[in-house]
Amino acid sequence: MSSPDRPNPSRQAQLALTVGALGVVFGDIGTSPLYALRECLLWLGPVDRTEGVLGALSLIFWALCFEVGVKYLGFVTRADNRGEGGIFALVGLSIGATSIASQALISGTFSLTRQAIQLGFFPRLKIIHTNPEQMGQIYLPLVNIVLAFTTIWVVLGFGSSDRLAAAYGVAVTGTMVVTSVAFFEVTRLRWGWSRLRAGLVCGTFILVETVFLVANLHKFADGGWLPLALALGLLAVMHTWKSGRTEIQEKVYSGGFTELELAEIVKSKSIVRVPGSAVFMAASPRGVPLALLHHLKSNKCLHQTVVLLTISFEEIPQVPPEERLILTNERAGVWRAIGYYGYMESPDVGALCEELKARGVPLKPQEVTFYFNREMIVSGGNARMWEWQKSLYAFLSRNARPVKDYYKVLPTQVIEIGLPVQL
Repeated sequence: MSSPDRPNPSRQAQLALTVGALGVVFGDIGTSPLYALRECLLWLGPVDRTEGVLGALSLIFWALCFEVGVKYLGFVTRADNRGEGGIFALVGLSIGATSIASQALISGTFSLTRQAIQLGFFPRLKIIHTNPEQMGQIYLPLVNIVLAFTTIWVVLGFGSSDRLAAAYGVAVTGTMVVTSVAFFEVTRLRWGWSRLRAGLVCGTFILVETVFLVANLHKFADGGWLPLALALGLLAVMHTWKSGRTEIQEKVYSGGFTELELAEIVKSKSIVRVPGSAVFMAASPRGVPLALLHHLKSNKCLHQTVVLLTISFEEIPQVPPEERLILTNERAGVWRAIGYYGYMESPDVGALCEELKARGVPLKPQEVTFYFNREMIVSGGNARMWEWQKSLYAFLSRNARPVKDYYKVLPTQVIEIGLPVQL
């Protein structure tokens, strides 16, 4: 898909974005050396204080130059996805940056969580758009609560910044190594670098960063276990959700009737066509959604206008408006539609229905009925998952935000059909 055209922001907006970037990108870098320097001086060996201070300052200076100047600014930030993921403004460090450094954690967590949801790696959560003119300004209430309680727990548990430094060191150096490994994959798969070229560049980064990581491993028992435990817990949730969705897709949604069989079904004399329009949400752009089959089996009737709608998320930030909707006429009053969204966007089925009407589908968006499957997870199946993963997925599925709410559909226009699924 092509990259959408974006209007140039005003000078005031550019200034606000620049100041925000200072806090998000450089705020943490501006404060971290202060803690690092204090720890260096605290554990300074039996050497001259002047030599020790100069040595610590030299190590911090060259480490920042290597990591920030060479690795991140010279390589990593170039691995953006149509403008998302790189740095758009590079301005000198300022005192004001540190005052808004907390936004690096808060806004970054909100954005990454939404992207994980859109790409199918995290359960659906409530997302509130705080600015109608800026799609990236979002608020996730549950994530905010989790951050608040986690922060309070960490502060009370560690008691001081001295003890917290152990956890912080392992977290930062571990992230540096993981970033380099991920960057190696980007250079190979996206940029087409040879294995030798990618290995030399990324290997240099990993060699230096591994020294820092190993130097922090002795702090594992003093608090270094915390970031690793949090990371493993989050990884377990993401892997379980993705595995569960894949299993359900293969077991439930991969089969079913074909479009040709559907055309024969809707023409059958045993099926009564009734006035009105219906939108059946389909997990796959092929075949017939189970909600429609259950509806036909139970009610023996079908609306005059039927739309099989699939929402597809692409691995790009935004989808251009002209590429948002693909519509196919399946005949006999049945249409198949696919709505495309980027991982930085939130789906709006109501807006898609307006577009369907504009393209000639005879439906009234305010009167259409939406049919959704409501999955009910049952254990005891042969899914390729551990039993604890099945139980965890069932818990996540029960507590995930309903699809009808996530797609911005009015409750009065929704009919949910139960779908037992055995994993």
